[in-house]
Amino acid sequence: GPWRAATGSNPIRPRILVQLRLASVPLKSEGVFMRERYIRTLMETIEPRARLADSDVIELWLCRQRSPLTRSVYQRDLGRLLRSTSRTLPETGALDLERFADALAGSGLAPISQGRTLAAVRSFFRFAERIGYCRNAAVGLELPRTESALSERIIPQEDVRRMIELEPDERNRVLLSVLYAAGLRVSEACGLRWRNLQARGDAGQILIHGKGGRTRVILLPPGVWGQLAPLKGTAGL
Repeated sequence: GPWRAATGSNPIRPRILVQLRLASVPLKSEGVFMRERYIRTLMETIEPRARLADSDVIELWLCRQRSPLTRSVYQRDLGRLLRSTSRTLPETGALDLERFADALAGSGLAPISQGRTLAAVRSFFRFAERIGYCRNAAVGLELPRTESALSERIIPQEDVRRMIELEPDERNRVLLSVLYAAGLRVSEACGLRWRNLQARGDAGQILIHGKGGRTRVILLPPGVWGQLAPLKGTAGL
């Protein structure tokens, strides 16, 4: 299960973990800090023999992330930190984090990945301090500066058209066209349902549920909508 820490014969700990995990699940009607104050209150009532372990608090923090992919990446980032310092999180200090940042810089990891890892560490320690688990040792931890490489990743329009034309499967051609015309992330395209699509004259629009629970509406040109609409009922898009 998600709670991998041993509970022993203590009947209190499993119940507390369930309460804390439910309190960490993002709810649209509640503010982040309201949930964290509740978690802190619960933790203050926990008996010393039932105190949480690092793995428990990491799991609570991960529960705040809506995306399974984000949870997986952040879990890997925190695991990298724990392996590097060989300390518990309450024992980890600012110097340990600076050494960890230096180790990342010399590991060959891409600068953008280094920044994401350190940003995850900072986010975790802010959360851990707010719920009363440990002090925020990452207050002074700076993220590496990175140059934007967006221009290097832009595919020329003619190459995109050629790629779409060479795709033999009709459904895949339409999917590529929608990805390009709407500028979607792969995860956003995979999450599309027919109820998210609506005709607008000879064109159409799609409702996208993006990162962080944000939604946006994107208009599709008539050419792309004309390819997409006939697939209804024959594909799972």
